[in-house]
Amino acid sequence: MLNPILEYLILLSTLLVLPISIWIIASSRIFSRLLEFTPDTYQERVRAIVEDAIVERICQLLNDLFPRYGLTPSRNAPFSTIVQNLLNEAGAPDRLAYLANMYESLVEQETQSPVFHQIVQDFLTIMGGGGC
Repeated sequence: MLNPILEYLILLSTLLVLPISIWIIASSRIFSRLLEFTPDTYQERVRAIVEDAIVERICQLLNDLFPRYGLTPSRNAPFSTIVQNLLNEAGAPDRLAYLANMYESLVEQETQSPVFHQIVQDFLTIMGGGGC
């Protein structure tokens, strides 16, 4: 079962532009759960683990960007919920590509990213501060 998983992970890495750190985190999580994969579900499970790694990294970026924007998120800021909601609202046919684009936008444009502004607006709404 290892070869198809590895081949699929390599295929995804050629399709998505993500930092090596995300691929390493996702790979370690995948390989620590190999016994949970089946021939019928391995692609879905690999994509879910990579998705979680990207969302986690986006949340780390947001924790760094928010203070630069003049906002201090609480330790339990709902960033992952906000990112998942944006992902679900987009209805993107390829969730991983959409997340990779979100990540790239935040890295390249930081607080000027349209993604960042949408997340700030959603954050303020959730935290009871209204929109921007």
